[in-house]
Parts: sequence; C-alpha cells; structure tokens
Amino acid sequence: MRFEITLESPVRPRFRVQQAAGMFDVPLGQKLRERFVVDVPPQSEDWRIGLIVGPSGSGKSTLAGHLFGARSASGTDWPRDRAVIEVFDGMTLKEAAGLLTAVGLASPPAWLRPYHLLSNGERARCDLARRFAEALYPPRAEQRETAGTADQAAASTGETPRADAAAAESEPWHALLPPQADRRLPLVVCDEFTSVVDRQAARAIAAKGGVIAFTKSLAREVARYSINVNCVCPGPTDTPMLQSRPDKLKDAFLRAIPFRRFARPEEVADAIVFFASPSSNYITGQVLSVSGGLTFAG
Repeated sequence: MRFEITLESPVRPRFRVQQAAGMFDVPLGQKLRERFVVDVPPQSEDWRIGLIVGPSGSGKSTLAGHLFGARSASGTDWPRDRAVIEVFDGMTLKEAAGLLTAVGLASPPAWLRPYHLLSNGERARCDLARRFAEALYPPRAEQRETAGTADQAAASTGETPRADAAAAESEPWHALLPPQADRRLPLVVCDEFTSVVDRQAARAIAAKGGVIAFTKSLAREVARYSINVNCVCPGPTDTPMLQSRPDKLKDAFLRAIPFRRFARPEEVADAIVFFASPSSNYITGQVLSVSGGLTFAG
C-alpha cells in the first residue's frame, strides 16, 4: 500500500524571507510544499512491535502523525506536587518500579522527585513509561468513577471505546494490520524512541538478543547432523564486576530476584557443563536462564 502525504505552509514574503530565499536560490510561491511517499508491503503476520526508521527529515514523524493522529502526540501532564512514582497510581509499586526500570530510569532517587525536577533524559523516560502504563494498566473501576465516562477511560489506554468501534475501522493505521489482527489491543505510539533509550543498555540487549536468535537458528541448521546448540543466560552473578557497581543498583537487583541473592559463578558453570555433557544429548535450540527466577518475576 502507498501513503502520500503533502505538507504545505504559507509564505509571508517579508524582507528577511526574500533576502534568504534570494541568497540560497529558494523559489518562493504562495506556499511551500513538501511531499512524502511511503510504500508499505502487505503484512501477513500479526505483528506487535513496529518501527518507522529513516534518516532525519525523511518524514518519520509526519507519517506517524498521519497514521496514528492524536495517539502519536508527545508529552504528558505531570503534577508538580507529586513524586514521579506516585503518578503511577493505577499500578502496584513493584509494577511501577519495573516499568520505569524497563525504559531506562532505574534510579529510585529520581522516582521520588517531581517530574519538573528531572533532567531532560529522565523526563523522556518518564513520558515513555506513562504511555506504556496507560496502555497496559487501564484505570480500575474506582478510578474510572472519578476519571469520567467509560469512553474516556478506554481512550486513555490507547484502546478504541466500544461506542466508537465503527469509526475506528477507518483509522489509517489499521491498513498496516493483516486481516486476522485484533484491532482492539492497546496501542502505544512513541516518537523518537531511540532518543530516550540508554544506548549502552540497548547495545547490550541487542547483543544478548542476537546470541539467542543465532543459537536457535544455528540449532535448526545443524540438528540434522546431531549437533546440539544451546544457550545459557546468567542473571546477576557475584563477580568482581558486579561488586564494583553502586550499592543502590545491587540492592535493586536483589529486590527483583525472587531468590534474593546473586548467582554464584559455579552455578552458571554447572549449567554450561550440563549442556556440554551427554545428559543433554536430546536438547537443542534451548535457552536456559540461570537467574534465580528473575526472568519470571513480575
């Protein structure tokens, strides 16, 4: 499918405008126009995460605005007299802390400050967390009574209110979905997501995800030769590198691990020895998490 978007802005031929246009040979008319043409291949899989990528100025935000409308609006309202962690009142403390950590704001002291006292990077992370919170943790019944009508509550989660289901059929972004997709799932739209991601963490996550994907792919390729390929994913492990981390970070890790302790290096080694031994001869393409339950804690 093809999306064609034309942006227009009126030209006010004041002296400085005419001077700049003449200096840089910019033709002036009554309007300046810019046209974006985007071809999207048909979607056959029921996707859950999508990215609009391209160089600066290529029209990514323009396309997002065309597809998602007000849903892609940036910025959220934050009270000046409440700590950031208090604003996530539709969630448990554990849920809120986990969500803030997931978007790169893993600093409990920052959670205790009002939004306007945070740095620009911290604010961007809080905005992203709010968007996920509104979509994933809809207001509870008692909150809906104070928030307004049911339609307002549903709209705040990024879902389509029941009364507007017919109108929702015409939303442009639905054209990106395959016929079998559930159009009523919560929708989270973020502009310039990469600007709020901790790049060091993103590189580490991408590398680890690549190892897992490579493990599964290679296991499938070489299984015909009875070659086993498996992956061990250690959680926080009691090593000199971990001990060099700030105490607050280590305490946060311990609170998140159901076993309430770090892995010992020999416990990670035991998992590797198991995969290397005859005991795992019929196991391949698997990922073993040695994390004390961290991966299922929620």
